[in-house]
Amino acid sequence: MPLFEYKCQECERVFEELVYSDKDVIQCPSCESSKVEKILSTFGVRMAQSNPCASGACGMPGPVPACSQGCCPSCMD
Repeated sequence: MPLFEYKCQECERVFEELVYSDKDVIQCPSCESSKVEKILSTFGVRMAQSNPCASGACGMPGPVPACSQGCCPSCMD
């Protein structure tokens, strides 16, 4: 069951909807209009290696729990 993002053409609300079938009628949860358009959703990716402090590469010994919170010199930049 894919999760799609829609925008209502009547009230302009953006909402998500689980779609079970191509024949499902999607309605806006605010105004109950069926004049909706599917929009492209974005997503984010976070990689642990982008933070040198996660592996201790910042110069602090080992993975330091407080390091990612700005406590070491690399995080303070």
